[in-house]
Amino acid sequence: MKTHETCPHCGHKDCYTYYEDHEHCYSCGHQVWYKKKEVDMEADLKPLRITYRGITPETADYFRVVTLGTADDTVSMRLYPYPHATKKRIHPKDFSQNKGFSNEHMFGMDKVPSSGGNEIYVVEGEEDTMATHQMLKPAWVVGVPGAKPPQKLWENSYAKLSKFDKIVVIPDNDEAGSSLVSKLATQYPNKVYEVTLDRKDPNEYVEANDVASFIHAVSNKRKAVAKWLYNSPAVFKNILAEEERLVYYPHPSSATE
Repeated sequence: MKTHETCPHCGHKDCYTYYEDHEHCYSCGHQVWYKKKEVDMEADLKPLRITYRGITPETADYFRVVTLGTADDTVSMRLYPYPHATKKRIHPKDFSQNKGFSNEHMFGMDKVPSSGGNEIYVVEGEEDTMATHQMLKPAWVVGVPGAKPPQKLWENSYAKLSKFDKIVVIPDNDEAGSSLVSKLATQYPNKVYEVTLDRKDPNEYVEANDVASFIHAVSNKRKAVAKWLYNSPAVFKNILAEEERLVYYPHPSSATE
């Protein structure tokens, strides 16, 4: 960092600072932000066979996920293979080195048979996909790669998802998770089930070694419906349980008596 320089924009002296990622003039307010460069970290890293956030090396191998780190086994990067490209995660949670990557495919879909089956699980993110598979295996599990996936992702996933009898969604406890459930329930009516978690996501159960609680939550899955649709037993029970409120309005003729 260099400070007290002359501003190339307004010409004032002792007011311009060069930071690591941008320049700023404290006189006229002029700023220049540097564009992030794609960094090839992989050349200086080695593959690590370690348990990462509770995910075992065997589970990572099944999904062909590679963990890269330094010579002292410090984790630096995770590589997630998709059908169209490889997604990079700079530890702990930096996805900026993914130029050209698009969220048009679900993670783990290459493991799913085209013939379908009885049940498939849909979660959010790569680590949650692996965590769910690790706790429920053998089970078919796929992951939505982003909070707001494009329409192309749903089109690419339809051929395989539609072949399953049940689609069990395990959403994160947030608004994006709720939207995911509604989207799938709309696209696959009468097939979608929702799991409610006490923790934030499946990966937290793995990290806490609380597999029993996760399996219990999954066993209590319930039928999911789109937000705008009211056709589940739970919804009708709530309607019937609502207290009926009657308001008495006297007839105008009675007011004159």
